[in-house]
Amino acid sequence: METNNQTIKVTSAAHVAIKALQHSAGTYPYYRTTLDRLFNIILRIYDEMGMDDLEAITTLRALDDLRQDLAAIAGSVALGSHAEEATKEEIAGRVEDSFAGIDDFQDSNYPTSTEDA
Repeated sequence: METNNQTIKVTSAAHVAIKALQHSAGTYPYYRTTLDRLFNIILRIYDEMGMDDLEAITTLRALDDLRQDLAAIAGSVALGSHAEEATKEEIAGRVEDSFAGIDDFQDSNYPTSTEDA
């Protein structure tokens, strides 16, 4: 991570908040988890919440910007909070495992053509 030594003036409350975000047992993990939940809720049920498409997109962008800003302030704590990205092969294996044993043709909800009837 690149660091830059600059002097900025912050209030004592802001200094405490920054230290809490950067601490390994600090506030970043649960802030991130909460923002992720909000993001997913809005993404899935924004219309039921009375939001139109533009309002939902704007809100999702703002939440994502908050996540990025908090991660930037948290520094290395944020980098360590997410698991390593899986390779394409690992992802493909997980998908195959997820669908193992599923027989769509025997599913009563499987669409059939009118020729089969």
